[in-house]
Amino acid sequence: MSEIIHNKKLCYNIINISFIHIYIMLTTRLVVGKIYRTNGDVLTSSKILFKLLNSSYIADGQIVKSEIIADIDNQGNLYTTTDLGSIINGVRLWCNEQGDIASEYACFLPGNEVFKFTLPSGNSDIQLSVLRQAGITQNDPQYNTLATYVDNLVNSKGTGKISIPFSYGDASPKILINSFQGLVDTVTIQINQVFNEISLLSITDSSNQTLLSSDYCDVTTVASYESYPFFKYENSVDIFLNIQLGNGVNQGNGFVVLGIKEL
Repeated sequence: MSEIIHNKKLCYNIINISFIHIYIMLTTRLVVGKIYRTNGDVLTSSKILFKLLNSSYIADGQIVKSEIIADIDNQGNLYTTTDLGSIINGVRLWCNEQGDIASEYACFLPGNEVFKFTLPSGNSDIQLSVLRQAGITQNDPQYNTLATYVDNLVNSKGTGKISIPFSYGDASPKILINSFQGLVDTVTIQINQVFNEISLLSITDSSNQTLLSSDYCDVTTVASYESYPFFKYENSVDIFLNIQLGNGVNQGNGFVVLGIKEL
């Protein structure tokens, strides 16, 4: 009797290993985004549904229609929880690299609004807003063409987001953008490694305007801090990160993300 139980358990383990192997083979891409209310506040404690519209296939299997639900955290960002309980900042969705049927999704927003998009393959995170703008191109069913189009949109010169790393040892002020003309709509400071003493970080421009005040940035906590200046610069300005260190600081880093649109 004990031998039969042992064989059943062994068979069960083999099935699990086979399933994990298939799961790892699937190519996914991290979709990220922030959800706002019409008054500018972030929407919290809500959910967004992503539904794969068409079944498809890869070399060794079929992909059936399925759904995944993303939550919204207290800062308005999408996140998902894995089966093992770990948190992913964003939602990982399958993107077809092998079959000729592109990965088309419907996104169900709070308030029963729905939009559709095709998810191209790629190594970088991709903003949900970019996918919504690209949509599904009915006139060009070639998957590779659409993938190139969307990734070019993400990386297009003159609009989008730029990310600049910084560290406690950088010279201050640190130039983020030189001779910029255009709109700065969002500014984010992300603290990746905390500063071991209280220090002040702020973002200003060469015309002495403040885009993000040091009052809103706690460098002793791993977190992100955002402001929405919506400054439009008709004349060229430089944009700086100002770093004022406390006594004995010997660690701390992160990055600044600027949402811009050049004139």
